[in-house]
Amino acid sequence: MSFSRMPESRGGGNLRLFGLVIVAILVAAALVFYFAVGFGSSSSQAAPPDNVVGSSSPSRASYGMAGGSLPASQMLQQAPTPVSGAAVTKKQNSGNKSMPIPTAEYGEVLSEGFVTLDLPGSQTAEAWYTRQVDTYSKNLTMFFAIYNEPGDTIIKTVEVAPYADGNPVDNARIIMFYPDGAERHLSLDRVEGTIGLTQRYGQPYGPSIFSPDLRIAMVNYGVVLTDHSNSIRADIHLDLSGLSDTESITLVQRNPVLVDQVLMEIQNIVNQVNDKRPAQ
Repeated sequence: MSFSRMPESRGGGNLRLFGLVIVAILVAAALVFYFAVGFGSSSSQAAPPDNVVGSSSPSRASYGMAGGSLPASQMLQQAPTPVSGAAVTKKQNSGNKSMPIPTAEYGEVLSEGFVTLDLPGSQTAEAWYTRQVDTYSKNLTMFFAIYNEPGDTIIKTVEVAPYADGNPVDNARIIMFYPDGAERHLSLDRVEGTIGLTQRYGQPYGPSIFSPDLRIAMVNYGVVLTDHSNSIRADIHLDLSGLSDTESITLVQRNPVLVDQVLMEIQNIVNQVNDKRPAQ
C-alpha cells in the first residue's frame, strides 16, 4: 500500500511574516498618534467644585536625580488616593443660609451637622461634619469639611478612617481645593511615618510645533527624584513639548516626627468637633 503526501505550500511562511509586519506597522502608528495628541486625558482630570477658594504655597526643595530608596510596590501603597466616599456637591442647608454640603457616604449616619472650629492663628471657620459607621465592618469614619469666611465654598475636607473615640488619630486623608488649580490630596500614616502628596494638573494645549518623533523624546514619564537623605521620593510625569493635557506629581516623605505633629493638630480639630457636636 502506498501513501501520498499533500503538497506543501511554500507561501505559508511568507503570508505569516507579511501579517506580522502589518500588525507591527499598526501598533507603531497607534503609538505615534497617542503621543501626538497628548498622553493625559482631560476626562480623568477631577474638576474642583464651583467657586472653591484657597491659596497654594508649595514648599521648595532641592532634589537630585537618583535611584529611589523606596521600592515601587511600597511607593504605590503609600501614595495617597482620592477620597472615594465623599464628593463635594451643592446642597441647601436647613439653617438660615445656604451652604454647599459634601455628599459623604461611608455607612450609617450616627451624627452630622455644623460646628464652628477654632483654628491655629486665632482664626475660626465654619465646618460640617459627619460620623458614620460601616454596618458590616463596624469601622467608624469621621469626616468634616471646612468653609471659607463667607461660607459659600468648601476649601478643605478631612477624612479619618478607621476612627475610634478616645484613640489617637493614626491616619488622615485631606483634600485642598483651589480656585484656579488642581485639588491637592494629602495622606498621613502614623504607622509608616509617611506623608504623601498627589496632584494632577490640567494643562492647556493646542497644535504641536514639534514633530511626533521629537515630542516623544521630550516626554518624561515616571521620572523618579529623591533627596540626599533618601527620605523623600517624587514621581513626576511631564511633557516638555507642552502638548499633553495633564501632568502630575506624586510625593512620599518619610518623617515620623513631622507626621506626628500634623496628626496631633488634626486630632485637636477632631476633638473640637466631638466637643461641639450635639449630644447623642
